[in-house]
Amino acid sequence: MSTRNIVPRAHEEGNIGTSVKNWIKGWFKDIFISRYLTDGIVSLSIAQIAQGASYKYAESDGESTTSGDWIEKIRLSYTAPYTGKYLVQWACEVGNTNAAKQSGVRVQQNDTTILNESESTPGTAGEYEGHAGMKQITLTAAQAYTFDIDYKAYANTCKIRRARIMIRKVADD
Repeated sequence: MSTRNIVPRAHEEGNIGTSVKNWIKGWFKDIFISRYLTDGIVSLSIAQIAQGASYKYAESDGESTTSGDWIEKIRLSYTAPYTGKYLVQWACEVGNTNAAKQSGVRVQQNDTTILNESESTPGTAGEYEGHAGMKQITLTAAQAYTFDIDYKAYANTCKIRRARIMIRKVADD
C-alpha cells in the first residue's frame, strides 16, 4: 500500500506544525510554492529570491572631481549567496581639465585586489573618454565583498561621471 497524502479539508486551509511546535527536519524531492517563502519576518517569492540573490547593480551619474590621489567614485557591497563564478562589469566616463594630462581609473575588490587599472589622456581639455570592462572572478558563499571604481588625476583635475558597476553569478564553481 502506498503512503497516504496529508490533505487539508478545504483549499488554503491548515498548517503543518505551529509557531511553537516545529518539525525538526524535512526531506523533500520537490516543493511547490505558489506564493511566498517566509521566515515569519521576511516574505519573498521564488522569483525575487532567484533574481535578487545573484545580481546587484549600482550607479552614480553626477560629475565628481579630484586633483590628487585615488578617490572612490562608487562602491557596490555584495554578499555572495553561492560559491561560484561571478562576472563583474563596470563603465564610466573620465576626463581631465588639461588636454595633455593623464587621468586614471581602477576597479578594486575589497580595496585590495585590482581587477582593472587604466589611464587616459584626453585629446581636448574637458573631453570625456569611456572606460568599461568585465572580469570573471570566483566568490565564496556567505562572504561579504565590496567592488569600487576609483579615479585619479596625474596632473590638473580629473573628472568622472556616469559610473556603473554590476555583479552577477554566471556559473557554479
